[in-house]
Amino acid sequence: MQVAELVSKIGQHKYEGSSVTAGVPYQNIPNLNIKGHRDQSDWRGKRICELVDVKGKRILDLGCSVGTISSTLKDQGASYILGVDHDCESIGIALQLYDIDFMVAKITQEFISEMGHFDVVVWTSQFMWMVQQHGMEYAVEFLFELSKKCDTLVFETAGKQDGSAPLDMSQEDILPMLIKNTCFQEIIDSGPWGDGWAPRNVFICKNPRISWDSNFFSKVERINRKVIRKTYQNSERGRELRDREIYFLTLFQSSPKHFPRLLSDDKEFIEMSYEGIPALWIPNDDLAQILTELACRQIIHRDIRPENLLWNGTHCVLIDFAYAVHAGDITNYHYDLGQPYKSPHGYNDEFSLRKTQFKLMEARCRN
Repeated sequence: MQVAELVSKIGQHKYEGSSVTAGVPYQNIPNLNIKGHRDQSDWRGKRICELVDVKGKRILDLGCSVGTISSTLKDQGASYILGVDHDCESIGIALQLYDIDFMVAKITQEFISEMGHFDVVVWTSQFMWMVQQHGMEYAVEFLFELSKKCDTLVFETAGKQDGSAPLDMSQEDILPMLIKNTCFQEIIDSGPWGDGWAPRNVFICKNPRISWDSNFFSKVERINRKVIRKTYQNSERGRELRDREIYFLTLFQSSPKHFPRLLSDDKEFIEMSYEGIPALWIPNDDLAQILTELACRQIIHRDIRPENLLWNGTHCVLIDFAYAVHAGDITNYHYDLGQPYKSPHGYNDEFSLRKTQFKLMEARCRN
């Protein structure tokens, strides 16, 4: 079947409510001068390459349409690309135009769970339709699973500024959702990309929260959206840190509002609640309550800094107790513990919390 005939059949499998026109490909086809529903797709591919190093990388292009972005990524040096789309005609066109692997598939949780690991995943213009079809909970669960399959995710969706999109989220709403529901530590808001009439929110997500941390002698990984697991190295130091964290988390089980809940422990790992996004502010009430809870148990955390405070939507949660001690215990492991939020006169959690609060406030004023 020729490209022109395939183009005429496009749109038979569009999402309910989609503004895609029958007979018009979603992406443009520059080398055939065929304008698509989303024009400038080749420019969008080049823009991705400006923000993400694709040379020598294995890339999964979800919602690839007729393969225009996939082709651009290949031209920019990607070593392997797999393009996936649910539209048979679009994939048929892509297979005729480009020497790239393409496949027809419904993009679901089951599908992504069977995929291997990719260096980069490009997921464009589909999140909003997944929300419409399956609901927000399904969509964010899919997003979380997808984040475990790559080192970098290029995430694009339409917000409520695009009247054609079924997603009532602003640019400001989407960033916290990505922080809370993915494994990435670095999420860059690259601003809206668009053709004027329908801008898209594009985020570059990097550095999964699955890594070996030499300070904590542990592997820290997200098990799901609400739980993390710390796997400790089988050494005297590793076992001591594991036991120390279990001990202190157990002390807070009766008042878990501002502290993680210990969910399970094993000889090699512990699992604890981990729900929230990095705190951007510490309310005074939370600051006072955290200090009171620590003082009541005569505990000094010793490593209070912005990275160890989460915001779960209602209050701040203080995490990471592997280096905590009871008052009077002078045990230490490395000289820079708690820096640069440590008091010049020793470990003082109130000093560290207030300095952290000041730094967060300072960052908010700059932005």
